[in-house]
Amino acid sequence: MGAVSREHRACSPCRRSWTTGDTGSEPVKTTTPTPPVVNHLLRRCRDFLPRAAGRPRRRGPRSASPGWPGPDATFGPVTAGVDLVDLPAAGRRFTARRRVRLGDAAPAGRLRLDAVARYLQDVADDDATDAGLGRRLAWVVRRTIVEVRRFPVLREQLELTTVCTGIGARWAERRTSIVGERGGRVEAVALWVLLDGASGRPTRLPPRFAEVYGPSASGRVVGARLAHPDPPDGDGAARPFPLRAADIDVAGHVNNAVYWAVLEDQLSGASPATPLRAEVEHRQALEPGAEPRVLVDGASLDQPAGVRLWVLFSRRAAAQVEVAASARAILLSGSTA
Repeated sequence: MGAVSREHRACSPCRRSWTTGDTGSEPVKTTTPTPPVVNHLLRRCRDFLPRAAGRPRRRGPRSASPGWPGPDATFGPVTAGVDLVDLPAAGRRFTARRRVRLGDAAPAGRLRLDAVARYLQDVADDDATDAGLGRRLAWVVRRTIVEVRRFPVLREQLELTTVCTGIGARWAERRTSIVGERGGRVEAVALWVLLDGASGRPTRLPPRFAEVYGPSASGRVVGARLAHPDPPDGDGAARPFPLRAADIDVAGHVNNAVYWAVLEDQLSGASPATPLRAEVEHRQALEPGAEPRVLVDGASLDQPAGVRLWVLFSRRAAAQVEVAASARAILLSGSTA
């Protein structure tokens, strides 16, 4: 038997480490997990998979990119879902201004949630464009949480500050704070998934993204698993939700802000002084020609569990009912409608 050469390798994002050896006949691999053994993809790391003999290891610029964690970086556990973390002091921060216009306000004068969703996607796009990434990357939102401390009102001037606060392999978390000149305050966080322009499937974040947003993410790794429960059995109580041509965006599917308009139907009586927390989770894209229905569980925000709803649809080739998106709204502790 020939001499054994060994190489110690580690994957910094998922903190797996292993040693490879070659006896001259076949590779030998042993794994030594560094607890806690968690993967930023919630799958096995690509660099951890066996390779064919003679195939060179990938030498990407990831560990050398400014802001992207290197081999000696320290990582916490993977965050299962998006979270309203504090805005980091370090790293890139982008600020924009908006004014609450007539088309953004509910009859009571407060800013509607679907308008908030549009503000969030607009400031995210403005930030990416300013960083030189906007035209090359296509994103879809997976989950958004909006916490309204006090609703902004008609004609109130708003300052929107957005920061990247977490990174996965194919997605990133973006925190946005909206502060109004009259006391309006909205805190939001969204998980955005990067898509390949040709296939429409999730694709890995480019090294340039890590260079721009790595410092503010500061090694925080986020997951993208679904968090909302499935709808109750039976959809007999679901009501139709007709789509309009204006609901379809440049990607050819229903824009994420439209789902917040569905939730607005349950909040029509909310006043500007009603603090609440709402979230929308997107499972599948709705395309033109779909005939979605809305199933609501809970009649009022006053209930301890708040209001839940699901946007359902059926594929033409199958009778099975599928979920396009789900939402929940609940009053913040100690508040009244």
